[in-house]
Amino acid sequence: MKAFTDGEEVLSPKPPAPEAKFKVLDRKRAEELSQAQRDHLGSHLLLGILFTRAGALDDAERELKALARTNPQSPIPQNLLRDLESLRR
Repeated sequence: MKAFTDGEEVLSPKPPAPEAKFKVLDRKRAEELSQAQRDHLGSHLLLGILFTRAGALDDAERELKALARTNPQSPIPQNLLRDLESLRR
């Protein structure tokens, strides 16, 4: 992102950090995710997948970390978190 301060161009984040990106969900998708959260509270796997598909990666990460905490012996949450990290690049 470029900004100008006192006539000087400022980049954020500063290189070599990756470019900042964000996505705005459309109203329908946001409502679907909110409904899924209400209907499937505690279903961290389902919510993690739905958030990932919607591009809400911070929310997906939160759900997948909760899944990992509740299933410490399963490799699935760690694999999904690694896949999620690769989407961030």
